[in-house]
Amino acid sequence: MLKQKNKKIWWILLCGIGFLILVFAVLLLIGLFSRGETGAVSPIVAEDETDDADKKGKFNLLVSGCDDAAGLSDVLMILSLDRDTGEVWTLQIPRDTYASFTEGSYRKINGAANALKSMDAFRDFLSRGLGIELHGYVRLSAEAFRKAVDAIGGVEIELPIAMDYEDPAQNLYIHLPAGKQVLDGKAAEQFVRYRAGYVRGDLERIDAQKLFLGALFRQLKETMTPITAIKLISSLLPEVDTDLSAMETATLLQEALSISASDLSFVTAPGEDLIAPKSGASYYVLSAKGMDRLLWEHFGGRRGGFDPEGLFLHPSAEGFRAIYEKDLPYVAYSVAQLAKN
Repeated sequence: MLKQKNKKIWWILLCGIGFLILVFAVLLLIGLFSRGETGAVSPIVAEDETDDADKKGKFNLLVSGCDDAAGLSDVLMILSLDRDTGEVWTLQIPRDTYASFTEGSYRKINGAANALKSMDAFRDFLSRGLGIELHGYVRLSAEAFRKAVDAIGGVEIELPIAMDYEDPAQNLYIHLPAGKQVLDGKAAEQFVRYRAGYVRGDLERIDAQKLFLGALFRQLKETMTPITAIKLISSLLPEVDTDLSAMETATLLQEALSISASDLSFVTAPGEDLIAPKSGASYYVLSAKGMDRLLWEHFGGRRGGFDPEGLFLHPSAEGFRAIYEKDLPYVAYSVAQLAKN
């Protein structure tokens, strides 16, 4: 169970909505910041905005969803709220992303929070590496994920294929039939964790998570009521760890139903898969130019500001360097697009 830093009921109304509802909750920050209310963390003002006093900048939040077995950050996202346009960009970082956060051999980014001993240290590490300011973090357990989905009555989604996979070491047993169905919390966890049948493994799992979040957003817009909020509060109180204050989160819930599906976009960090020649371990290597462009255009970064310390580049492996130096594009999807397809 994760440490709970703030037990105030208003904090739970927003940050305790659970791992998948997390995106929906963060969208509410737009309502707070657009009204210019006090108590919020200072936003980013991008380089090309500094001469315009009317520009409010961006607010970036690190989101981590950890597993039950080892506390690894198997879901890692950065949500960026543009206070001027009302747009929200969600950057999904693959769990196998190579990152030099330790002197040890395990350098997949999903182990960084554990190795660095705290989410504060992990947030600071990512902020340095990505070259953007991260104003806060929210970390939720797998139990929060399950409870959140159950509290809203499940999520309807259509599975194009049957999903069958078992991993006793992780206590992971996935058996979902193809076709349209309502996933409860347990089945929803199986869906977003499944990757064994995908050709591109974790990347296609991330795409599946986009589809699930789109379906979730649509359902929340249709079904969120005070009773639903109470269920979420009572079930998720012990499952959330955040450094956001009660003031920063208390006023967000009232804005929930005003968010448009077209305001939220998902994008996977540009890069490519790689198998390490010596260890045989699978990694995802970020494209420096692609990340630099993405972070500058949508996350308050500066041109040339990505990875100044080379934290995402293996110092000696040529295969890593070849991908890192590629100029790979990124592809974004809005929730509205996901809901249609």
